[in-house]
Parts: sequence; structure tokens; C-alpha cells
Amino acid sequence: MEDLEQLKECVLFRGAAGAALERLAGNVEELPAGRIVIQAGETLARLGILLEGTMRAAKLEENGAEFLYQQLLPGYLVAGEVLCTPRRTCPYTVYTQEPCRVWWVPWEELRGEGLPVELRLALLENLLFFVGNQNMKKYYKIDALSVKSARARILKYLTAQAASPTPSAVPATPAATPTASPAGESLEGHSLLIFCGAGMKEPFSAIAQAFEEETGCTVEVTYANAAQIQTQINTAQEGDFFIAGSEQEVKPVAELVEDSTPLVRHIPVIAVQTGNPKGIASPADLAGEGVRVVIGDPEATPIGKIAKQVFADFGLTDQVDIVSQTTTAPAMTTALAADECDAVVVWKENVKEGEAEIVPSEEMEAYIKTIPAARLTCSDDPEAADALEEFLAGETARSIWTGCGYELAE
Repeated sequence: MEDLEQLKECVLFRGAAGAALERLAGNVEELPAGRIVIQAGETLARLGILLEGTMRAAKLEENGAEFLYQQLLPGYLVAGEVLCTPRRTCPYTVYTQEPCRVWWVPWEELRGEGLPVELRLALLENLLFFVGNQNMKKYYKIDALSVKSARARILKYLTAQAASPTPSAVPATPAATPTASPAGESLEGHSLLIFCGAGMKEPFSAIAQAFEEETGCTVEVTYANAAQIQTQINTAQEGDFFIAGSEQEVKPVAELVEDSTPLVRHIPVIAVQTGNPKGIASPADLAGEGVRVVIGDPEATPIGKIAKQVFADFGLTDQVDIVSQTTTAPAMTTALAADECDAVVVWKENVKEGEAEIVPSEEMEAYIKTIPAARLTCSDDPEAADALEEFLAGETARSIWTGCGYELAE
């Protein structure tokens, strides 16, 4: 009965369409955290409504990068807009962030002759309302929109939003009431889209969660390498902040940056296998016989650019045995732990105790960078953006950074 009342508040069943609930053979499924609900490329045959918990709709890359399209909250339709397409093929993955309850109904039941014509029309009208009101601008990376000219036209349509919020939200499971934002007011109903380097996922996930809990503002974060993020920002021209691996990585999007605030120091190090079996003591030793080295992609990552600069400065260009280049910093320490290499040039915070060890080297200090929070001119929620800037300068965010091994920028 409680589920029925929640479903009636969903946008799909508002108004006259609510009478369809008693005629539909839907079922409730309980899902654990971390469960993939829909795989990218899957053809959908059922419609879901999230009753409890949160889900993420995102494109997941093999290198660990994640492009977030939307965070799903109670009352949201699960991939509802995909079912409105001819092929019903989902271009992204949907997974649970926490234990969830979802109500499912076969798509054909909503469209079939088992329902009176007036109910089918009411349901379709509500579904169109949903598609028009959802924040569709998060979907600009959908793979199906592969033709640039077509993508531009479709994006222009999808980014149009209604001025009033979608009346689809169902009261969530009782939780702590958000406190006032740093600005002094609750930010319930506000949202921010943030781009962050994949190597900083651990601290920034905690920072985003803490900010959400304190203010009630929804924070959606896309983690990827610098080149991918720069392309997204320049192409879509949307988002509120870019948390970059270095100040240099902000330059390609400089025309869309309102201001940039230094947060913490990004410290590059040489990391080796536990016990340092190759006896590496300095950058020069990376060119030693039999030393296999993995670096970041210099075209895509700041740490890769630093590695190349180190090799050039020490006269090691073309002398180091680079066995692989990765698109994210965490992938390098994974390669080290798997004995795919003997040394990596990586950020200090990506080296976990017990999995690898850092080579003490004063020579590497010359390559220390600063992680900035670049506020974008395309930000459309100044109140929430102001609050996040203040939060990032506060003790909670600073303690999260230092707890993950970063040093505060002075």
C-alpha cells in the first residue's frame, strides 16, 4: 500500500493516469549497493521507478573513468527517455549507489491493448512531460548522437528545461535534514555539475558527499582524464567547476573559466615495487637496464606531461623503457602492483601503503603542481556555486584532502 501511494506521486501516474496502476502487473525489486541494473547497449523491455535509494546513470570506461549523465533519486524513472526511442537501446550503464527498491513494469503493458485508450493516452502524455522536464543536458555524451550536426540540433532541444521543477520526486527514506549552506540557507532543489580528474576521485567523492549532506544540494561529478574533461567542457559548454590536476590543465578551457582557486599541492613521485628490487634512487635510474616504466599519457594527463619533462630534463628521452602509458594515474599503480612494470611516475596520493613505495628524491620537488578549483562561466546556479567555493575553503574539505595524503596550498 505504501508503494502504491509513492507510485501515485510519480510523474508517470499523475492525474488521470493514476487509475492505470491497478491494472498493471508491476513488481518491486530490492537491489544491493553496487549492482548494475542496466548495461550500456542493452535493449530495454521494462520501465522502472526508483522508490528508495539512489542510482547513477553513467558511461563507464575501461580505464575507470566515469561520465555521469544523471543521478537518479526516489521517484525518478529509470532510463525512461530511452524507452521513447525507436530501438530502446540504452547508451549508458545504470547502477545502484546504495541499497535500492525499484518498481518495474513491462513496457508493452503500458502501450498494449490491456489498458483503455484514455489511460494509455494519459500515460504517454505524462511520459512526454517527464522527457521535457528532466535535466536532459546531462545526456550530451550519449553515443547515439554521433553525427556532429545532428548532435548540435538535438542538444539544443534537450537542454530546454521547464522553469518549474519536475513534480516527480517521491519523499525519500527518512534521513537527516540538511543544515544551512555556508551562505546561510538550505540548497534543497539546487544542483551542481562538477568535472574532476580521475586521480582525485577518492578525496573529491568524500567532499561532494559532505557538501550534499551539509547543504542538501545535489552534486553530480564526472571523473575522467584532463583531455576528456577539456573536450566535454569546450563542446557542451556546461558545468559549474573543473577540479583539475594542475593549473596548466585549466588553460585549454580558459575562455570558460570565471575564476580559479588553488586547493592543494599535487606532488609527483617515483613509485616502485615494495622493497625496491631494482634499487631505484633517482630519476636517472629509470633508464637503468631491465627497468620497465609506466607513465601517464602525455597527451591526456598532467602526470604524463610531468614524466616526459623529467626525462627531458635529465637527458633520458628515448632511454627509458616505457612499456605502457595510461589514461589515469590510478591505473599506473595498478600496473605496478600487477608486476607489469618496475617503476611509475605518479602522484603521491595514488601510492597506497603496502602496495608500493615512494622513492625519496629531492629532484622531483621541482615538478610539484597545484590543484585548482576552476569555476566555469557556464555555471547556472550561482548560489550553489558560491556555497561550494566557501565549503572548499573550509575545514571539512581541507581535512578530507589532507587525510588522503595531499598537502594544502598556501
